[in-house]
Amino acid sequence: MNMHSPPLFAAPLAHVMTEHANIGQHPRVNTPLPRSGPGFISSVPARQQFGLPETIHALLAIGAAWQIAHPDGPVLNIRDISLQGGGPMSGHKSHRQGIDVDIRPVRNDDKQEPLTFRSPAYAQDLTQQLVDIIRVNGILRVQFIFFNDPTIRGVQHWPNHNDHLHIRFFPPGIQPPSPSPSNQPPVLRRGSRGSAVRDLQTRLNAWLIASRPALEQLVVDGDFGSRTLAVVRSFQQSQGLTVDGVVGPRTWAQLLRQQASPSSVPTLIGQPESPPLQSTLYVNIDLGREGPGPTQPPIPAKSGIFIPENYRPQQRVD
Repeated sequence: MNMHSPPLFAAPLAHVMTEHANIGQHPRVNTPLPRSGPGFISSVPARQQFGLPETIHALLAIGAAWQIAHPDGPVLNIRDISLQGGGPMSGHKSHRQGIDVDIRPVRNDDKQEPLTFRSPAYAQDLTQQLVDIIRVNGILRVQFIFFNDPTIRGVQHWPNHNDHLHIRFFPPGIQPPSPSPSNQPPVLRRGSRGSAVRDLQTRLNAWLIASRPALEQLVVDGDFGSRTLAVVRSFQQSQGLTVDGVVGPRTWAQLLRQQASPSSVPTLIGQPESPPLQSTLYVNIDLGREGPGPTQPPIPAKSGIFIPENYRPQQRVD
């Protein structure tokens, strides 16, 4: 977030965090984001990319999900998070507690240059997919995403956010307010249309990535058709629910629970018994494998993400 933005806690939803905002040093803001990994690169100095362990975990999961959805690119460009130990960061009013992250909008070419949502190289459809993946990342719940493209769902307008998405996560253990009865998700069935169906399809895609990687993801078009019905029925069967294809309170409850279910998302694990010397990152979410390169032996299958003990961030990647 830029220095010229209005006060952060004037933003919608931000009041939830006011009592938890302690400006100063935060010892848990001590986990660096790798300079690159499945689905992403970093393009600011490494010293500006420290976060809570859970924040880095969420970003690795987002990158891994993006890589699965877009194996041929483009990759995400992750920028400022926090300084090691937290506290003030030059050019920002926030980014002090390891829970704020800036990510560039997605481009429609292979370049990694700055752009705004008005640029010819801006990919609106891919940026919407990114927002959807962020919101169902499975590690940390999202408090808000600031970005000024009015066509993107799930973001809020905020000054000086034409050229990046600013994501703020809820800290671990802090839950968002429970929705009022009037805000409960509606009952959906075949033939339903609209934003609630898009939300349903996004959450089902997150479940597919984690649990049914061989199946094709749904098109997030807000139309509850035969393909969405088939995935709903598959989800209900996997959760021990009545398999009727109707998304009512119980199915919604299980879908919402999937976002924070440690069994359906990658977890930080320790170093393997025999890590390959050249590897910098290994990801296995029961979806695929990331190895060190063709000249190294394959890595035994493991579930989760690890950063080897001897990993050292590079100085800069542009």
